[in-house]
Amino acid sequence: TAAPIAESAPEPGTAAAEIQPPAIPGSDGVVRTVGRILSGGVVSEPLALELVLDNSSHARASAIQEAINTRFPPAGGDNTAHGRGAQSIAVRVPPQYRDRPADFVNTLMALRIDTQFSTEYAKRYVDELERSPGLADRLQWCIEAVGQPAVPFLVRLYDFPEFLPRMAALRVGARLGDPRAGAYLIKLATDTGSPIPLRAEAAELAGYLGSNPSVDLALRELVNAEDLEVRAAAYQAMVMRNDPAIRRSFVENKFILDVVPSTRPLIYVTQQGMPRVVIFGDDLQVLRPMLMSAWDDRLLMVAASPSEGASSGTPNSGLVRVQYRDPRAEPGSSPTQTTSSPGVVDLIRLFARSASTESPEPGLGLSYSQVVGAVYQLQRQGALPADFATERDRFGDRVLEAQIAARGEERPESEEKRAAMRDKAKLLNPLEQSKSVVNPEAAKSWVVPIPPKPTSK
Repeated sequence: TAAPIAESAPEPGTAAAEIQPPAIPGSDGVVRTVGRILSGGVVSEPLALELVLDNSSHARASAIQEAINTRFPPAGGDNTAHGRGAQSIAVRVPPQYRDRPADFVNTLMALRIDTQFSTEYAKRYVDELERSPGLADRLQWCIEAVGQPAVPFLVRLYDFPEFLPRMAALRVGARLGDPRAGAYLIKLATDTGSPIPLRAEAAELAGYLGSNPSVDLALRELVNAEDLEVRAAAYQAMVMRNDPAIRRSFVENKFILDVVPSTRPLIYVTQQGMPRVVIFGDDLQVLRPMLMSAWDDRLLMVAASPSEGASSGTPNSGLVRVQYRDPRAEPGSSPTQTTSSPGVVDLIRLFARSASTESPEPGLGLSYSQVVGAVYQLQRQGALPADFATERDRFGDRVLEAQIAARGEERPESEEKRAAMRDKAKLLNPLEQSKSVVNPEAAKSWVVPIPPKPTSK
């Protein structure tokens, strides 16, 4: 389902694309034939990557194969490149680029066939980057294609006064694992006067660096940042670094549940790659007393206040009572009734768990998208003291911030102008936007739910 979840969520079990199509401009503002299904597809047969020569040449194909395997050596597996004759070379994405294949292709296309003078070419590329900032986007891939021999020449550009060469050098240095780039990236990521996308990119680049306690501590502080983009980027960097501060678990082979220590409670839902629900905040609990109803009362949750339950002496008074009627169940069957602790982690596990002979614990057996919908309903109805955001919010924030930055000054020098930029960035934060709406009915929804089909009597 596209997020945010529809205001009047239909019955679980309906195809997510039918439930909540995203608002795409059309004749009436919405296209109802397109939607996003959370965890809705898996690539079982990925397309092969192949380089095809314009002119057949066994010698040239062999040289290309050797250059690729020299720059991207096998890490306990098969070679990166395999010759298929005089005209083509089959290429596979190396493990270190598996989550960013576009970076691998860009680096591959900038790779020189002759690798004998890599140090000399690295110096030439970095010198040209310093002289021609406008070529930074192209030169950074040429430098990264050289690999480790380029690192010593990049260091002098980490604090270069020109912005484009400095960021290109920091990107390449971080991706090549140069620990000296860490201090400069953290300084940029923690500078509240810098544009939000740059701060977020600096935080995410820090994830490529090797073991560094100062970088780890800085990222753990950045997950408390006010801006969603920076917070999410810091979390992603912590994941890349396998930070033990993140408590990770796999829920019913449906999705990953991550708990990130933070002073700003947030539920963050991914919509790409492996499904993830990320909880920012330790021991996040639902508010009590509470009464939550969703999906035409198919899901009901109720809990008394802790003080009321303690004074009454009622058994299980501190727990949340849950009732769920599965639309797929046989007509006339009793709904599932169970209890859970008020902790959000325990509730999410209850939502996703399916009872079986091997695991007799009760559960609702909800899918990933339904779990997301249930958590959103808790937050929307005021039972969950946390913000709710998705990758869609994050990417939309990035686009809007880029538009504002394009109309403003690239490098504000005075404190007044820096403060104005911070105010503009704050207005773009989807978390702030949700708080500033005076009349929710007047705000146009990003999602238009399709009414459920009438049932035949």
